Amino acid sequence: MKTNILIAMIILMAVWSCQKEKEVQPDDTLLSLSGTIQKIDYCTVYQYGSHTLETGDSVFALWSSTIDLDQYLSESVTVSAKKINGYPVDFGPVFLEVYSINKR
Repeated sequence: MKTNILIAMIILMAVWSCQKEKEVQPDDTLLSLSGTIQKIDYCTVYQYGSHTLETGDSVFALWSSTIDLDQYLSESVTVSAKKINGYPVDFGPVFLEVYSINKR
């Protein structure tokens, strides 16, 4: 009996490990969000992003390689951004890479 259970477990593990995982395609959708930009306090639970966008009902972590987000601190803005794959983590917000920004 124990041998049968052991064999069944080995077979199930072999079948399970051979299944191909679904490939998740990156979400390249350009989002347009409006809110206020704030500098991230370094005492956050999550450790990503340099700024946040507070939209009233949501908070997003932001990062940009081309835009100095410090120029828009406490400003009401609209950003065009894409979600960064693999986030959120550590109970943090959705992580966005900002491509353009406009004051409202």
